[in-house]
Amino acid sequence: MVASSGTTSARRALAQLAHADLEMSATLADDHDWHVREELAWATTHPEILERLLGDVHPQVRGMVARNPKITSSQRRALAKDPQAVTRAIVATCENCPDDILFELAQDKSANVRFCLTLHGKNRPLMELLMNDSDSTVADTARSSLSRPPLSGAELFP
Repeated sequence: MVASSGTTSARRALAQLAHADLEMSATLADDHDWHVREELAWATTHPEILERLLGDVHPQVRGMVARNPKITSSQRRALAKDPQAVTRAIVATCENCPDDILFELAQDKSANVRFCLTLHGKNRPLMELLMNDSDSTVADTARSSLSRPPLSGAELFP
């Protein structure tokens, strides 16, 4: 079976198939290569696989769960409190992230997470809050984001 013994490229391609059956997805969720699990986290439609990948050891896999359109709001809230800043930063770039989570992340201890929020330039109240950030790069970028079209999270975390 390709899902367990194929090349990394083949396994990544399988992981990108949103309609992959549950058994194949479960095999890919245990893959030793985090890139395969990351592709699966972004593409799967199986709630049980998403739940499983929420506890993945790699922060970028957990972050890609946040970008999956099938994620629940409680799962996204949990990821916004992830111990790893890279996971929280990916949550901060999600275009469909609710405002209350974005404003919670605006108080994050990581300047990188707060910087990622500046991608939401269309959210004027969020940018006005971040314009007063203690980190000058975050504050300056929030100011300038009000005068440019917002970037998408996919442009930072392809």
